[in-house]
Amino acid sequence: METRQKLTSILLKAMARQQLTGNYKTVVLAYLTMQLIIMIPLQLLKRLLNLNSSGGSAIFLAAYVIISLLSAVFILGQNRIYLSIARQQNFQLSDMWYGFQGHADKAILASLIVSLKTLAAGIPFIISLCIVTATRSYYLAPLAGLTCCIFLILTAYIQLTYSQVFYLMLDFPEESARELLAHSAKIMKGNRLRLFYLRVSFLGLFLLGSMSLSIGFLWIMPYMNMTLAGFYENVCEQ
Repeated sequence: METRQKLTSILLKAMARQQLTGNYKTVVLAYLTMQLIIMIPLQLLKRLLNLNSSGGSAIFLAAYVIISLLSAVFILGQNRIYLSIARQQNFQLSDMWYGFQGHADKAILASLIVSLKTLAAGIPFIISLCIVTATRSYYLAPLAGLTCCIFLILTAYIQLTYSQVFYLMLDFPEESARELLAHSAKIMKGNRLRLFYLRVSFLGLFLLGSMSLSIGFLWIMPYMNMTLAGFYENVCEQ
């Protein structure tokens, strides 16, 4: 494969807008369907459960974790649609269910491993916060602040490092979850800051989306996802 130069965020966004022309109906329906499937059960549980009780809170937390893991399967299907668009291949709305066609276990395992790594990175912050709360030694608050900053940095590093797992799962279905995580870490060397900047560049649009009662996200999220698919394509061709 011919090596290509690293594309800027401006070019990746321009490509995404062009690629989405005429395809918004499918990607918006896929995004909206996924959000409804994820959000409706949680909203129903909020209404049915007493979240002020320990039992209600435990049930809601368990449901939240399960739904969060299942969302990884939906993300795999979403990525299949966007990669197909980027590669000018045939696609359809039903591709959003691709992750449930024998790939759910791998998607969930990969997501679980990343979540556990992120949780492990937050242990020092949790411990310092507990110490400050239990002892009421608020002069130790700067320690909690420092460990919080370290936790945020490590979380960003972990998320960026393993950000390409669900794209790689489509191109290398024979690889295990751990192999895919290692593969993502390999191709993201030297590209973490690029992806961080690319994601940050959408903050302005996210603000506008929030001001539009979240209706704007029906356009913003497909736009960002299409751009991220283009980023993956560019990273793999370097």
